[in-house]
Amino acid sequence: MFLKLLEFWRAVNVVKTLVFIGLIPVHEDVNGQLKFKLVSWKTAVAFTFHSIIPTTCHIVGKLMLSFHFKRLEQSANTISEIANIIYIIQTIVFSLICPILTANLVEKSKMSLNRYKLSRMIWLMVYTTLSISITVLHVYETIKSGMNIAIPILYTAFYTLHTIGIVSVMLVITLVSSPIIDEGKKIEVTDVDTLIMKSVTLVEKTRNIKQGFSPILFSILSGAILYILLYTFLAVKELMRGNHRYLPANVLGVLAMLLLVFYIVSFCDDVHQVLAVFSHKLRYHLLTFLSLNCIISTS
Repeated sequence: MFLKLLEFWRAVNVVKTLVFIGLIPVHEDVNGQLKFKLVSWKTAVAFTFHSIIPTTCHIVGKLMLSFHFKRLEQSANTISEIANIIYIIQTIVFSLICPILTANLVEKSKMSLNRYKLSRMIWLMVYTTLSISITVLHVYETIKSGMNIAIPILYTAFYTLHTIGIVSVMLVITLVSSPIIDEGKKIEVTDVDTLIMKSVTLVEKTRNIKQGFSPILFSILSGAILYILLYTFLAVKELMRGNHRYLPANVLGVLAMLLLVFYIVSFCDDVHQVLAVFSHKLRYHLLTFLSLNCIISTS
């Protein structure tokens, strides 16, 4: 069943669908290039679903949770409160910049929605599964504690939309990086002139991706590393105190962030390796060509 789901995922152009419904806010211009417009209905849809709704659900849910503890005359752990505040700020900031950075990556990379190839889909499916598991654990804990029914509903809405935002970014990164990796691996050397032309094209495409990739890479990696350090420390503290209430959700959250970091870094490493191998090929054939010219000219 899992393999059939993967086949269905590959068959459907998910990124094109996300662009069509506005979750990735880019428009196709008269030249067929994907462009980002700050004032457009797609931008409004992207900010509504990636920023406004999840941020509102998260803040209202945390406020209702705080009122619940105060009514029971209970106080949450100070470290947990600090971690929650940092996580709220982090998710708010990321949700505000995520639509712009994703659209910027699509525009700068000059990607085509018709050239559709996704790789490492198993890792994306694992990340989605971890996110769903975290949502289920949090909802279960709120229902088990007898909290207001609105709290699990708000948490479900927040985690669902937040996961969709992250998965959208992961899909765009895959769609942008995979063609360059495949192109670099399949390039065959016929003559020096063709090799130089192909190398110039490949370097230009990589430079375009880098312009859009750098901001989104910095925002995701910095946020993910902060989350991993903070919630690993929190999980260890809870384990030492014998409090296992939120331990499974925290552990799964750390694993999901580690997977996200690995997913992104692996694509960066693959693109770097392709360029390194291609640079070696270019250097070797140029030296061979120059050596032959020197031998011919001296003879």
